[in-house]
Amino acid sequence: MKRFIVSLAMLAMLAWLGCEKLESPQSPSLDQQQAKPNTLSDSRTAAMAKLKAQIETGKAKIEERATALKAKAVVLKKQHPMAKSSAVAGAKITVPDDYPTIQEAVDNAAPGTKILVKDGTYTEQVTVYTNNLTIVPAHKGQAHVIGGFGFSGVTKGSLEGFDIIGGVFLEECAKVEIKENEVKGTIDTEGFGIILFASIDCVVKDNKVHDNTFTFLFAPAGISIYFGGKHLVKGNISQTNLIGILVLGGLDVFGDPGPGKNSITFNECSGNEAGIVLYGSQENTVGDNKCNFNEFAGIYLFFESDRNKIGSNNQAKNNGDFGIFLDDTSDNNSVTKNTAKNNGTCDAVDFGTGNTFTKNSFGTFNCP
Repeated sequence: MKRFIVSLAMLAMLAWLGCEKLESPQSPSLDQQQAKPNTLSDSRTAAMAKLKAQIETGKAKIEERATALKAKAVVLKKQHPMAKSSAVAGAKITVPDDYPTIQEAVDNAAPGTKILVKDGTYTEQVTVYTNNLTIVPAHKGQAHVIGGFGFSGVTKGSLEGFDIIGGVFLEECAKVEIKENEVKGTIDTEGFGIILFASIDCVVKDNKVHDNTFTFLFAPAGISIYFGGKHLVKGNISQTNLIGILVLGGLDVFGDPGPGKNSITFNECSGNEAGIVLYGSQENTVGDNKCNFNEFAGIYLFFESDRNKIGSNNQAKNNGDFGIFLDDTSDNNSVTKNTAKNNGTCDAVDFGTGNTFTKNSFGTFNCP
């Protein structure tokens, strides 16, 4: 009798666990995936249109800055040809011991030079136009640069460990690494985050990027990829910007949607208007990111952002409106093993065609 009672208790426990599992948030069924959500409210449609307009305005400003940076680099190259030819590759330059400013050190460095910057505050907008320079502070976070860095047409090189008010701009660069910097804006100084413009195969890793807003109508994101691609964006914290990470376009013709083929992983994008936004960018991998507590959405794909891999293990929780949102032009994306819960309007929304949702944990999907 005792064994029978124990068996009944075990069966009851199993039945209870089974019900809990069924009631847990799951990936939508095939029927749910094929049933599209209702039209968005006027207020949310207006909010999305405003975000798109801000991105387009930022894009135009960034193209202007890329042109200006390229022109400045051309002038500097002409001004310092002899200094470069007399420099020794593999040498070390110390600022301010050897040269009083970072720019003068760059102007006199040959490819392969390490530029070591001692503790202090440097008010300058540094233009880097020489391949394979390593620019590092003597002590991480203790070299403060007010203005920022611009890399133009550079192949290889690294910028690591600075405290930057302003931003870091890469224009037509390849294989440049931007690592472990803090990049921010202030009330008095424009912050434009980290921007990769028409660049390829760069690394943006373990940076903290914050307070880069649209106040100055310039950069709408903490980390931005405009055209180009094949970048690794990993382990960054991007907070209190308009957008945490923005990927616009790809490796093809400027202005057209195309394959970006970027890897965006293990980033924390919280406290922005939107966490991660793909705008006309295709074939990216977005995984292991935390996109929580943003005002509008955690992960947002629009304007023909096709064939992206969203997952695995992204979090999109407690956002003001949406966790994961795919608009009606973003098709054939795979959304796998992500968690989206407790978002204000709906946890996951799919207006597109051919998108697949597998092994996700959603509280709500395509809400009425």
